Amino acid sequence: MDIFPAAVTVRGASHAASAASLTFPPTMPAVLPPATVAVTGASGFVGSHVTKELLRRGYTVRAIVTNVASEAKTAHLKALPGNERLSFHQGGLLTPGSYDAALTGCDAIVHCAAKVHEGRQGAALLPSHLEGTQNVLASVQRCATIRRFVQTSSEAAIIDVFRASDEVPPPTFSEADSADSCTPAVGMSILYIHR
Repeated sequence: MDIFPAAVTVRGASHAASAASLTFPPTMPAVLPPATVAVTGASGFVGSHVTKELLRRGYTVRAIVTNVASEAKTAHLKALPGNERLSFHQGGLLTPGSYDAALTGCDAIVHCAAKVHEGRQGAALLPSHLEGTQNVLASVQRCATIRRFVQTSSEAAIIDVFRASDEVPPPTFSEADSADSCTPAVGMSILYIHR
């Protein structure tokens, strides 16, 4: 079944580029419970809520964290209802191939993993975000069973959290908005999977 129209497409786009210049798949088939869904960054704020909701809806979840032996990374997930359908796997954004084993046999992936501020400027984090997402996408490409890829983001992509200002952000945002701390990124990669 074709999920996306082309095998692999990488397009460059500046932050000011219009969304209309990018091609997205018109439809994607549903991945229904009891399908197996991998969640990168499952121990983080967004990832743990995604994991909780997937379990609530009856999915089998592979929680991918940076350290499966760390109770700080796994205890709150182990306590979730439906945890009998939850397994833990290790992966690292900057380690190519580290997601391969966890994705084997999965039907979908929700990519929530990201480096957070760690006292560094946003621009310093950007290479890890780009390389990390490329590593996850490379693992997805090697996994023949994945039919859907979901990428999460945060308001930090459009609100410059490092700007020292009392200025209130505008109430609505568009493709033209981006955080000034992210300006070193002049391109983005979009992976289309052909199955």
